[in-house]
Amino acid sequence: MLAFAKEAGMGKTDECAIALPNVAIAAFELLLRFLYFGVREESFSASSEDWVALLSIATSFQFQEVRERALAELESLHLDAVQRIVLAREYDIARWLAPAYIDVCVRERSVVPDEAQRLGATVTAHIAEVREKVLLGMLIEAQKPPFTDSFGKWKLKTPTRDLHHVEQLVDEVLWPDSFPVPRKAS
Repeated sequence: MLAFAKEAGMGKTDECAIALPNVAIAAFELLLRFLYFGVREESFSASSEDWVALLSIATSFQFQEVRERALAELESLHLDAVQRIVLAREYDIARWLAPAYIDVCVRERSVVPDEAQRLGATVTAHIAEVREKVLLGMLIEAQKPPFTDSFGKWKLKTPTRDLHHVEQLVDEVLWPDSFPVPRKAS
């Protein structure tokens, strides 16, 4: 929690300014603009970078309503899964983690180097492990012998990604010693 100095005269002049360590001027100006114009205005216009900056400063200052508004706005922007993971870990947004991990684990392409750098080696390795287990399961399923349908026609089993199974794997690999992370209601 941020504690402001209570010394006499603090904050009344530039020479006696209240220091806000680790707060960028642009982020603080954005917060002031939001508090003045945006608290009640649904039409408050900001870029995704601005909403992330508001999320950061609101989290630092423990401004819960500003934080929730920034989260809602960011959720409406449909950020990519890697960005959601990075933000969720940085700003303690538990409800974003499992769905974002699942999205990365079931998408067509693997984690690329830029994403791996943003996620970190451990998280990237966990995602690779889940993806490998999912793909191995699909390979085993694809190797099952053909079967006949109700009309007597031969059919091959088409492997699919079972989302419930992927959820279980994400929980096992990413949180092996804890309860599953809460998921956003679908």
